[in-house]
Amino acid sequence: ARAQGLPRAIASGIHTQALLARLVSDWMGDAGFLRTLDCRCRRPLYYGDLSIQRGRVLRKYEEDGKHFAVLQMEAVNQDGVVHTEAEAHVLLPAAAPFCAE
Repeated sequence: ARAQGLPRAIASGIHTQALLARLVSDWMGDAGFLRTLDCRCRRPLYYGDLSIQRGRVLRKYEEDGKHFAVLQMEAVNQDGVVHTEAEAHVLLPAAAPFCAE
Protein backbone atom coordinates (compact mmCIF):
# COMPACT_ATOMS: atom_id res chain seq x y z
CA ALA A 1 0.00 0.00 0.00
CA ARG A 2 2.78 2.44 0.89
CA ALA A 3 4.58 1.66 -2.38
CA GLN A 4 1.45 2.86 -4.18
CA GLY A 5 1.23 6.02 -2.07
CA LEU A 6 -1.58 4.87 0.21
CA PRO A 7 -1.44 5.55 3.95
CA ARG A 8 -2.30 1.95 4.90
CA ALA A 9 -3.59 -1.34 3.52
CA ILE A 10 -6.92 -1.39 1.72
CA ALA A 11 -9.69 -3.97 1.50
CA SER A 12 -10.05 -5.31 -2.02
CA GLY A 13 -12.90 -4.12 -4.18
CA ILE A 14 -14.29 -7.65 -4.37
CA HIS A 15 -14.85 -7.51 -0.60
CA THR A 16 -17.12 -4.48 -0.95
CA GLN A 17 -18.87 -6.06 -3.94
CA ALA A 18 -19.61 -9.13 -1.83
CA LEU A 19 -21.10 -6.93 0.92
CA LEU A 20 -23.37 -5.23 -1.62
CA ALA A 21 -24.35 -8.60 -3.12
CA ARG A 22 -25.30 -9.71 0.38
CA LEU A 23 -27.47 -6.61 0.79
CA VAL A 24 -29.33 -7.47 -2.43
CA SER A 25 -29.72 -11.14 -1.58
CA ASP A 26 -31.08 -10.32 1.88
CA TRP A 27 -33.58 -7.89 0.32
CA MET A 28 -34.81 -10.20 -2.48
CA GLY A 29 -34.99 -13.36 -0.37
CA ASP A 30 -34.30 -16.95 -1.37
CA ALA A 31 -36.83 -16.93 -4.21
CA GLY A 32 -35.34 -13.87 -5.96
CA PHE A 33 -32.60 -14.02 -8.57
CA LEU A 34 -29.78 -11.48 -8.95
CA ARG A 35 -29.40 -10.94 -12.69
CA THR A 36 -26.68 -8.27 -12.68
CA LEU A 37 -24.60 -6.38 -10.13
CA ASP A 38 -22.57 -3.45 -11.44
CA CYS A 39 -20.17 -2.02 -8.82
CA ARG A 40 -17.93 1.00 -9.13
CA CYS A 41 -15.25 1.48 -6.47
CA ARG A 42 -14.79 5.25 -6.12
CA ARG A 43 -12.42 5.48 -3.16
CA PRO A 44 -10.32 3.01 -1.19
CA LEU A 45 -11.75 1.28 1.85
CA TYR A 46 -8.92 1.01 4.35
CA TYR A 47 -8.57 -1.87 6.78
CA GLY A 48 -10.14 -0.81 10.05
CA ASP A 49 -12.71 1.46 8.37
CA LEU A 50 -16.40 0.91 8.90
CA SER A 51 -18.43 0.16 5.76
CA ILE A 52 -22.19 0.66 5.73
CA GLN A 53 -24.20 -0.61 2.77
CA ARG A 54 -27.52 0.95 1.89
CA GLY A 55 -29.83 0.97 -1.07
CA ARG A 56 -33.18 1.84 -2.52
CA VAL A 57 -35.50 0.59 -5.21
CA LEU A 58 -34.93 2.75 -8.27
CA ARG A 59 -37.75 1.25 -10.35
CA LYS A 60 -39.88 -1.83 -10.80
CA TYR A 61 -41.21 -3.18 -14.05
CA GLU A 62 -42.85 -6.17 -15.64
CA GLU A 63 -41.53 -7.88 -18.77
CA ASP A 64 -42.90 -11.05 -20.37
CA GLY A 65 -45.00 -11.69 -17.27
CA LYS A 66 -41.97 -11.53 -14.94
CA HIS A 67 -41.39 -8.91 -12.27
CA PHE A 68 -38.09 -7.08 -12.02
CA ALA A 69 -36.57 -4.43 -9.78
CA VAL A 70 -33.62 -2.12 -10.29
CA LEU A 71 -31.78 -1.24 -7.07
CA GLN A 72 -29.38 1.61 -6.49
CA MET A 73 -26.89 0.99 -3.70
CA GLU A 74 -23.85 2.53 -2.11
CA ALA A 75 -21.32 1.75 0.56
CA VAL A 76 -20.11 4.55 2.82
CA ASN A 77 -17.32 4.69 5.36
CA GLN A 78 -17.55 5.92 8.96
CA ASP A 79 -17.15 9.53 7.76
CA GLY A 80 -20.14 9.24 5.40
CA VAL A 81 -17.93 9.20 2.30
CA VAL A 82 -19.23 6.98 -0.50
CA HIS A 83 -16.49 4.52 -1.46
CA THR A 84 -18.53 2.21 -3.72
CA GLU A 85 -21.64 2.68 -5.85
CA ALA A 86 -23.66 -0.13 -7.39
CA GLU A 87 -26.75 -1.00 -9.39
CA ALA A 88 -28.47 -4.36 -9.31
CA HIS A 89 -31.16 -5.92 -11.50
CA VAL A 90 -33.27 -8.48 -9.68
CA LEU A 91 -35.86 -10.99 -10.89
CA LEU A 92 -38.53 -11.11 -8.21
CA PRO A 93 -40.54 -14.22 -7.36
CA ALA A 94 -44.03 -14.30 -8.84
CA ALA A 95 -45.63 -14.86 -5.42
CA ALA A 96 -44.11 -11.72 -3.89
CA PRO A 97 -46.30 -8.62 -3.61
CA PHE A 98 -45.13 -6.42 -6.48
CA CYS A 99 -45.69 -3.13 -4.68
CA ALA A 100 -43.62 -4.00 -1.57
CA GLU A 101 -40.25 -2.27 -1.17
